[in-house]
Amino acid sequence: MFRSDLKTSLAVVVLALSSTGLACAGEKPGASVVEEWLELQRSGERSVAEPKRVEGEMSQRAYRRLLESFDRQGPAPESRSTDVSPGFGR
Repeated sequence: MFRSDLKTSLAVVVLALSSTGLACAGEKPGASVVEEWLELQRSGERSVAEPKRVEGEMSQRAYRRLLESFDRQGPAPESRSTDVSPGFGR
């Protein structure tokens, strides 16, 4: 069982690395991969026909965590200086 999981994981890594290709001169490494992912999301080409629903206890627990998150205080806002020199941003 462990060997088949390892083989599957290695196959996924090799496929991911081989599909990235080389960046063109002057491009940031990985920029083309990001663009490919964004285009894939825009096109919806590989989307599922019926979205997978989360039901039962998992759904109830997630909703409970969402509601409880409103009870907790968030991080303190960053202090901001109001001293701005004249002409700033012009």
